[in-house]
Amino acid sequence: MTHTKVLLSYIAAALASSLVSVSCSRREQSEPGRDESTAPSHAPSVARSAISDPVEPSPEPTLQPQAANDLPQPTPRSPPILEADPNSKGVRMGKPLFSCYYVSFAWGLSKHHGHVIDGQGRIWFYDLGRTWDPQPAGDGLYLETGLRERFRNPVLQSRRVPPAQLADMRKKAEIARGGLIEKKSMARDAGSAGCEAYLWERSDAYREVKLGTSGGYEIRNSSLEAGHLQEWLREEVGIGIPPQSRQK
Repeated sequence: MTHTKVLLSYIAAALASSLVSVSCSRREQSEPGRDESTAPSHAPSVARSAISDPVEPSPEPTLQPQAANDLPQPTPRSPPILEADPNSKGVRMGKPLFSCYYVSFAWGLSKHHGHVIDGQGRIWFYDLGRTWDPQPAGDGLYLETGLRERFRNPVLQSRRVPPAQLADMRKKAEIARGGLIEKKSMARDAGSAGCEAYLWERSDAYREVKLGTSGGYEIRNSSLEAGHLQEWLREEVGIGIPPQSRQK
């Protein structure tokens, strides 16, 4: 009898312990923080990451060497070609306003040629072929007769300068008149090329404005307008180069 009671007591204790364990397990499963239905899943996290992360831009396409060669390449601008006007008979040069020239008297060779723009926008080519000196008229002016001697026997060119553009260039020449002139000897017997403007302060006399000279004898005008004028005369109008030296 005594053994039976002891066995029953042991069985009762074991059942009680088992019931306590089951009860604790159910409480743990019923806690809100342990509920699988409220626990965040991995799928939304992945979706949010895909939306918030910046999209890396695709690299810009690069040209292969051959493709780059196929692109149009810029070509240097050449001055316009000046040619003699076939209908120039009887036309007389007006008052010269601008000129570009080349001179060289080294080794017994006499070269003095260039182009002139007159008051009507006409362009003339001249080839004096010898030295020349202006004729002073006082007060820093020079006589028109001396300038006509320099430009004698000119050949009219077919190209013309529009009146509005010529007027604008004359205003620039007035400003260039106030520039500081710097003269420097660079090399002997190298020849010189330069451009000038002529301001007519009297009907028979003009004031010379040096725009710039390069070569054996260098002249610089500090005025920006002088540089603009020289660039315009050479690159836009194309004066200062004899027609026979141009390549068509």
